[in-house]
Amino acid sequence: CRWHQPMEMLVDEEIVYVQSRDICEQGIGLVAKREMALDQKVRVRRGPSEPWVNCRVAHVTQTIGAFKVGVELAFDF
Repeated sequence: CRWHQPMEMLVDEEIVYVQSRDICEQGIGLVAKREMALDQKVRVRRGPSEPWVNCRVAHVTQTIGAFKVGVELAFDF
């Protein structure tokens, strides 16, 4: 389902600002200015007052000026 929301992603202890595109039970589709590695562990949240959610990078597709990133919600690590 469509869900356009600015979000923060914690990648290697660096906060990266991303835009969500969609969300489902398994994960979130994001657009980022930075490339990420497959299976990389990251955390996402809607803003500074929200808790971090553990995720795993499931796919990355380069587009014009950005990367489409699919993260799988990972409640086990």
